Amino acid sequence: MPQHEVLSRVSDVMDAQVEAGEITGAITAIALDDEIIHFATHGWSELDPRTPMPADAIFRMASSTKPVVGVAVMQQIERGLIDPDDPVNRFIPEFRDTTVAVRRPGSTPPATAADQPAVPPGGQGVSLGAGFDLAGRPEQPAGPPADVDLVTAHRDVLVRDLLTHTSGLLSGGLGAAMTDVRRTRDDTLATYIPQLGKVPLDFQPGTKWQYSPGTGIDVLGHIVELVSGRPLDQYLAEEIFEPVGMTDTFFALPEDRRARLLPLYRQTDDGWTKADGRLANRLSSPIYFSGSGGLMSTAADYLRFERMLTNLGTIEGRQVLRPETVRLMATNHVGDLFRGIREPIEGIGFGYTVQVVVDAEKSRSARSEGAFGWGGAFGTMTWSDPARHLSGVFMVQQPNLRVRARFERAVRAAVDELQGVTVSG
Repeated sequence: MPQHEVLSRVSDVMDAQVEAGEITGAITAIALDDEIIHFATHGWSELDPRTPMPADAIFRMASSTKPVVGVAVMQQIERGLIDPDDPVNRFIPEFRDTTVAVRRPGSTPPATAADQPAVPPGGQGVSLGAGFDLAGRPEQPAGPPADVDLVTAHRDVLVRDLLTHTSGLLSGGLGAAMTDVRRTRDDTLATYIPQLGKVPLDFQPGTKWQYSPGTGIDVLGHIVELVSGRPLDQYLAEEIFEPVGMTDTFFALPEDRRARLLPLYRQTDDGWTKADGRLANRLSSPIYFSGSGGLMSTAADYLRFERMLTNLGTIEGRQVLRPETVRLMATNHVGDLFRGIREPIEGIGFGYTVQVVVDAEKSRSARSEGAFGWGGAFGTMTWSDPARHLSGVFMVQQPNLRVRARFERAVRAAVDELQGVTVSG
């Protein structure tokens, strides 16, 4: 069967999701053997009036930002400027004498973000749970609970703890509920991140996997600033975006690109309604460069980023990372601590800022063993599958897990057939 007919099935699946009202629009892209074999737009960028999705639409990437900063940290590791076992206080002295919030025996724990679903049933929404923000802190600080004690951390928080979400820093637990540290609109990484050194951890570092949605990778971004001597936005532009060829990726959009930024829609009983943009606006800033969720980008740019990782650090002759550094990034570093962010899943692990498929059969994944990637709260998901020489990009602005899974299954079926045709031919 001709390749275009096989790949048209991927588009058919996605177009059906728009028709069924699961999403308003999307862009999907696949590269195989470093060639773009599928790039398609689906549905609408605007619903009133209906405007077809443009190929150069700009998406809010939210936590899809994290692997980009992960690559920046891997570059520092490669250059000998950072070691994964370095204590964070080597770079930020305020992270000394760290404490951990623990519940007194027999007491009733207060509600925390860790008790809430990261995404409500059905895959819609971006909240960590009622009353909690994307940093994993209560919207209204409650003050130190009477039944919680602060104890000395057994060891320092390490760089690897932040890379793997095993630090306990603002991950929606008891420590997060106690802190009164808040970022202001005038803060930069340099003014805000040192304040986090006094925030109690949610658990002893390295003992648990619990997502730090808006904080841990911000700390790493500031460390990159300190060791490189450059603001994070400048560093990413010069060391990642330029060599990879990402020309439409920013923390703050230039004036000439703002019209391409997609509006956010949410599903209500009355259908799709434009969402309040305050949450999205808090993620992106012209002065606070959030490595946890601040980037805005395009499908074409993120496909180039994943192609670089699939090619073990090189794209079109330009080396961003060494192959062994990409392998280190994509290695499971947490044993069996990570079982999924929303529901228990076997056969997966967590590398440095990315989820890793350890056992494809157990995980029931459409990806191969060794595939790695991450997604964002507004629905984006990108991944690299070096074993199959495959890169995938799924760009939406509604976090619908069902649609994401259908896209990945359609990609797997199409690539299986293509590679089967190649082998038999």
